[in-house]
Amino acid sequence: MTSNDRRQSIEASGDRAIAAQHIGIASSGDHAHIEQHVHHWPDSALHPDAEIAPGVDNIPWADPRHPFVGREEALAQLTAEARADHDGPTVQTIRGLAGVGKSTLALHHAHRHRDQYMLRWWITADSPASVASGLADLAFRLNPAFSTTVRSEDAAHWAINWLSAQPDWLLVLDNVEDPAHIRPLLRQSMTGHVLVTTRRDLDRPDSGLCLDLLDDAHSAEVLTALTGHSEAAAELAHELGHLPLALQQAGAYVVQTRGTLSGYLERLRTDPGPLHATVPEGGDPERAVARIWHHTLQAVEERDPWAVQFLRIIAYFAPDDIPRDIIRDEELDPVDVDRALSLLSSYSLITLTPDTVSIHRLLQSVLRAGSSQEADAVRVFATPEDKARADSKLPWRRRQVRRATVRAGAEMRAAGHVLTHFLPVEDAGDPMRWPRWRALLPHAEALFAQAREDQWLLFPELLTATCTHLMSQGLDARARPYAEMLLKASERLYGPDHLPPHLAPVLNLLAMIHRNLGDYPRANELAQRALALCDGQDERMWAETSGALTALATTYRNLGRFEDALRLDWRSVQISLARSGYTPFTSVSLSNLGLSLRGLGRYEEALKVAEQALEISRETLPADHVTNLTNLNNLTIALLDLERHEEAERAGLHALEAAERILDQDHPHLSVALSNLAVVHTRSGRHEEALPIAERAVLLSVRTLGPDHPITLTNVHNLAGIRSELTPGL
Repeated sequence: MTSNDRRQSIEASGDRAIAAQHIGIASSGDHAHIEQHVHHWPDSALHPDAEIAPGVDNIPWADPRHPFVGREEALAQLTAEARADHDGPTVQTIRGLAGVGKSTLALHHAHRHRDQYMLRWWITADSPASVASGLADLAFRLNPAFSTTVRSEDAAHWAINWLSAQPDWLLVLDNVEDPAHIRPLLRQSMTGHVLVTTRRDLDRPDSGLCLDLLDDAHSAEVLTALTGHSEAAAELAHELGHLPLALQQAGAYVVQTRGTLSGYLERLRTDPGPLHATVPEGGDPERAVARIWHHTLQAVEERDPWAVQFLRIIAYFAPDDIPRDIIRDEELDPVDVDRALSLLSSYSLITLTPDTVSIHRLLQSVLRAGSSQEADAVRVFATPEDKARADSKLPWRRRQVRRATVRAGAEMRAAGHVLTHFLPVEDAGDPMRWPRWRALLPHAEALFAQAREDQWLLFPELLTATCTHLMSQGLDARARPYAEMLLKASERLYGPDHLPPHLAPVLNLLAMIHRNLGDYPRANELAQRALALCDGQDERMWAETSGALTALATTYRNLGRFEDALRLDWRSVQISLARSGYTPFTSVSLSNLGLSLRGLGRYEEALKVAEQALEISRETLPADHVTNLTNLNNLTIALLDLERHEEAERAGLHALEAAERILDQDHPHLSVALSNLAVVHTRSGRHEEALPIAERAVLLSVRTLGPDHPITLTNVHNLAGIRSELTPGL
């Protein structure tokens, strides 16, 4: 039946037709516009300016089983803004990440202030059709006669006119996907209260109420209230990223399965995918954490596929403070990259600042679970020669290839490639590059935490660089697991007795870590293996050979085997001089040689070598390089051995000044310069002056390295000597 036929039918029944002109929503999308329509309603229809009995609403039920905590401040903000004077309707926006509780906040506001509104109406506004349907339902509720006499489209237009004519109502537009879907409605002259929930930034990023995650205490309170258990509540809340929806689903799952929070936490860490996709019995499958984000990701991917690909890559980084300057794509213009980041931010999938990007840890987990299902088989070859043999047409050459097959998703490999590019091993110990390391180290460690043992073979350069940097910060205990895993993965590929020579640096690195931690037998074993790999390779692998000699000599010195150490150090110096001349390599070799000479009591020779090492490093390295600092410390002790106190004090002061300039104030190696200077003052009889310096050295090394670290033990020994001089009777 046409509109004209309906009008004639109504007139025939005795009703008088009235015509009204209305502004309505004509289209949706980014180019929505407003058209003018003429609609015909029967005289029996309720006039837009007529009053209704209070209490009309369709607000959903608020489940009392779901604890509502940590949102009082947000509720108070909504109330305060709603009471403020506004020209036209009061329009408030609640935006935030999917699952953060936007709809729940709107729901509690509607129930808490039910007496302030004569009508409360809830519309799911994720599409133009749903907005129109919700408005039509409002018209049908206000005038049941419309349900049989008026088209839904006409009823929706009538509802808009009614809202324009009436005050004291609340309209909730929930889950707005696109601002264009509601913009024509909000342009009407209204005097009510419109509350919009959305994942999007509808106008400005700083507009409306941005609903954040729950804090630690409230997150744990939610889990405890749901399950009656507090054990592991805080830890599980952290793992779930303090996301309210995830907390509720986890709590309901634990209750229904008669499980424990710690059991859920263990499953979440080992196999998170199924838990993210699960809702409690009787729950809405569309409200599963993985599902609500899947819908958002689909919407973003339709606009910009690269944006979702970028999310899948940073899922392997730490969630917070990812530097924007490492985000690039050779095939994309920087403007396109910025546009993609803006799109992700507008959907609340990332938090964007001028310098960094952050992403929710639970979204990362969902993205990783999706990527792992598409893992590719990657071949890792033992040597470049093995890779060349693999491409040979000769079957017997292909049979000689040593390789491993590793399954890893493209996104994980891309994350490793980015970090390897920005964290090369040659920069790991350079103080000028430490700010970059501080920014990216958490992301490298997050990548390693997500990788299986065999997948570590994909990132050998990044692992080596990370271990080297951590050692430069005195964080040997933190570096050790990475070096151990790299060696273990390599042994699986090559066999423990068939490691190729190019892995000697890994063994050297691990030997130095164990030596710094005081495990001299293990350090000796690893250094011996490294030297054996380099045996006969002086010409081609002189740097690796020199490093292996230095690592083994250092272990011998710690074991008191100074003659053996001297022999190895001298050979290292000869190789460095022959292959590189007066370079930092030679400076390091000479510095270690001086330590071995000192251990043998050959102090004059040790001083000459220490001076030469410092001269070379100052000529070949930037002034603020840690090698210069090490050589200054060694020179201070060499001068002190010869009782040249004034010169030792000058060198010690220069070393401390350099340490405080180069190193952070909580860097453990700063304690070495402090302790050395304290010893210099003590040898000069200035015990009172030495005491506070020695105490500062001990406090620093205990705080950063622990009480049992060799550096701490040396500092404590020096402090004890100073105190005994001050109180000889003790």
